[in-house]
Amino acid sequence: MAEIIKRWLRDKVGMDTNQLGGEVDRAFANGYLLGKLFDAYGVQNDFDKFVNKESPDAKLTNFQRLQPVIRSLNIKFDSHIANQLMTEEPGAAMMLLQQLKVVLDVEPGGSRGQTRASQKSRGSSSLLLTTNRLASKEPYKLMEEQTFANTLRLKSADPREFRLQNHLRPFENEAVRQQKEADRLNAMEAMSKEQVLGAERDMLRTKMAENRAYMQDWERQGKVNHAKNQATRKERERRDLNLELAMKERGRREAVQERGAATTEVVGGIDKFEDSLR
Repeated sequence: MAEIIKRWLRDKVGMDTNQLGGEVDRAFANGYLLGKLFDAYGVQNDFDKFVNKESPDAKLTNFQRLQPVIRSLNIKFDSHIANQLMTEEPGAAMMLLQQLKVVLDVEPGGSRGQTRASQKSRGSSSLLLTTNRLASKEPYKLMEEQTFANTLRLKSADPREFRLQNHLRPFENEAVRQQKEADRLNAMEAMSKEQVLGAERDMLRTKMAENRAYMQDWERQGKVNHAKNQATRKERERRDLNLELAMKERGRREAVQERGAATTEVVGGIDKFEDSLR
């Protein structure tokens, strides 16, 4: 496996693996060659800022720049792994290189990866990885990067401080997990509030439409009832007028009859009076 990795580094990246010999862990301990590897695949845009020195500050700076790139490749990389590389723990560099080869040496679709040495423009996989990295700057990602930098700095400054930080690392990871969970719950709450507001808006629109329909029906029914009432009133007035005319006619006839009876009585009385004079 080591020979396959060295051949990959030589053929794909152009590294002089003869200089590595059996000291792969030492060669990659300061992070410079990892930056060169990523630069060859076009995913390390700031390789010009890497320093090829063995000082603690140089290692810290290099690995802080490497951390977001390696994480964007979906490879586990925390302060513990970085410390293994920086302290040249046997096999740590080779294990990371094996994972990187699997990810970097295959483009989407199964074709072999392309580097600057074999292709002037960067491959689509590098563009995808770079875009993915730039698009994943959530608050907890920034927290992870800050924790990573602080942990490595403590390791370089004081081993006892590093051991303490290493002891606290599970709690820091828990803080990151809780931040992720809080972000997820906040997103769900915001979505839930939007759904509730949407439902309330729909209910209000429905109620307003029902009220409008009710008012329109009420106005329409009011017009119908008004027309009926007008017809009923006119019919009642007509009947009242007919009754009044009938009563007047009856009174007139009775008056005529009474006058006729009185006239007959008067004529009869005169006739009797005249007969008595004879």
